[in-house]
Amino acid sequence: ISIKPHLVHAWIPEAHRFECAAGYRLARQMCLVEVITDEGITGYGSCSDQYDLDVLATIINKVLQPEFIGRDPFQTEKMWDTLYYGTLMRSLGHRSVGMAAMSGIDIALWDIKAKALGVPLYQLFGGAAQDSVRPYASSIPWHVDQRVGVETAQRLASDGYSAMKIKVGDDPDREFRLVEAIREALPNMDILVDADMAFRTDTAVRTVREMEPFGIFWFEEPISIDDIEGHVRISQITDVRIASGKNLYTRFPFRDLLSAQGIQVANADVARAGGFTEVRKIAAMAASFNAWWCPHASGDIITTVANLHLAVASSNAPVIEWDINHNPLMTQLAPEALRRQEGNILPPEGPGLGIELDMDYVEAHPYNGEPAISLGMRPV
Repeated sequence: ISIKPHLVHAWIPEAHRFECAAGYRLARQMCLVEVITDEGITGYGSCSDQYDLDVLATIINKVLQPEFIGRDPFQTEKMWDTLYYGTLMRSLGHRSVGMAAMSGIDIALWDIKAKALGVPLYQLFGGAAQDSVRPYASSIPWHVDQRVGVETAQRLASDGYSAMKIKVGDDPDREFRLVEAIREALPNMDILVDADMAFRTDTAVRTVREMEPFGIFWFEEPISIDDIEGHVRISQITDVRIASGKNLYTRFPFRDLLSAQGIQVANADVARAGGFTEVRKIAAMAASFNAWWCPHASGDIITTVANLHLAVASSNAPVIEWDINHNPLMTQLAPEALRRQEGNILPPEGPGLGIELDMDYVEAHPYNGEPAISLGMRPV
């Protein structure tokens, strides 16, 4: 096996830049992982976004790649355990950027397995539990006024979306009025809110109580992912589903939040939380708690498609995130990747991930060392 990271950078035009509690988005970036076997089968993966690309490349080239030399790409479970309990824990720690790098490689290995067998990836996960998955439009940023927010929501509804997400965490009163206006304009739209950990527990409790009458579909990352007791407190005072997990890695923190009944929706991202090998376990664990697994899936087309394949094979994945903001890594990297039917997203039917990447686009948009997102805000 040989592994090559491709670092891609695409600026967002100033008119299309947006902000949330996670920071001000300046560009779209990805670490595209290419894995080639001795037999010449090529698999692709992604390390989601938000990480320093030079760090990812160093981890893949100098730390992880040597561990894969001479290994059977079909032995994904064995390789995952060997690397997690060995190299990752010893050299990089068991969370964050090292696990994201491992995730990209793991996706590529599963892509290789499915290509070798000539089947789409979801067939390796038990086949289709659902023919398609409902997308939720992600996201309306927090700085829009009511008029723009309502117009955007109405446009999304006319485009066939029945669910959408609003970023909150800056001004709870203004955000309350925005949600109220959208609910009044679109009584049948499922509205999700996402605070990106911007609130302290008291603020989150007040916000979810105020928004509960609007029939919020879920409240995502209301507080720090480290505060299990805070999640439990919020869950106990509301019927709104509490979601978290796009910034969690491996099954273990999900076990803690689910068993404490702190969340009802696990947002584990295949391209971040441990690849298919690990996120399959997270999705199954969520099901054992009668909870949903609804992946964070924004960033690039490989991240979205990888999560889609596992969602199609899962009985507890009713929706999937669909990036509606300016993102050429979704629209230009593989422009013919996905199809919609009656508003839902159909999985690709080709072998593996089932998409054709434009490698010319990759080569024409090299990483230049610039950041993709500014620093986020402190909790309020």
